[in-house]
Amino acid sequence: MADVVARGIAVSMPFSALFFNVLRAFPGAGIIHRMKSVTVYSTPTCVYCKLAKDFFAKNGVAYTEHNVADDLKARAEMVEKSHQLGVPVIDIGGEVFVGFDKDALSKALGIAG
Repeated sequence: MADVVARGIAVSMPFSALFFNVLRAFPGAGIIHRMKSVTVYSTPTCVYCKLAKDFFAKNGVAYTEHNVADDLKARAEMVEKSHQLGVPVIDIGGEVFVGFDKDALSKALGIAG
């Protein structure tokens, strides 16, 4: 059983039911792009970073976020991957994107446009 909080209501349900309810909550999201690891290197004031994160949220894409304004280790990792300091830098399963390019991200994640 898993405890879930949805819309402020806590419920318990078997994991399989939880999994299918999560998929149902994000209708644009498919299983294929959920399996790719997504990492976003961003800063709090970056408009394009917010667009990227909003795009992922809208499409039910789970991601790990690193604030490179505060996290020097993450900043060094980002520069090693992208060879520059601009944000956002998005790593999707080892493929690195600099900036927010909705079409390229959709293609990499298998999201229909």
